[in-house]
Amino acid sequence: MSSRVSVSTTPTPSPLGFSLPFVSNELLQLVLENKPTFKYTALSSAIRKKGYSIKVKELRKLYATTLRNNKVPTEVIDILEGRVPQSIFLRFYYKPFLKDIQTKTLEAIQPLEQELLSAIA
Repeated sequence: MSSRVSVSTTPTPSPLGFSLPFVSNELLQLVLENKPTFKYTALSSAIRKKGYSIKVKELRKLYATTLRNNKVPTEVIDILEGRVPQSIFLRFYYKPFLKDIQTKTLEAIQPLEQELLSAIA
């Protein structure tokens, strides 16, 4: 499965000023074709209507937990979510390969992504 790297501005301030979300081409194309302009309340309502009992603010936790359960290092999760820890090592020396992070992330979130795609199809 091919994928595309997508870099976007986070809605909340972060030390990096951006996050690095990775999604499959299939999900990216769906978003680009529909050009959704969700507001928080509309997204929350859509999630409830689909029968899911998760709050929008919990999606970030679900994403991070899913990555961690799939052996993605916490340092990488912090980078993906736009956080920079205070550790000297992480701030100045830890430079993971972006392609490796992308591969691990896409493998970890594939089940979540498939569930999402089947729910909106």
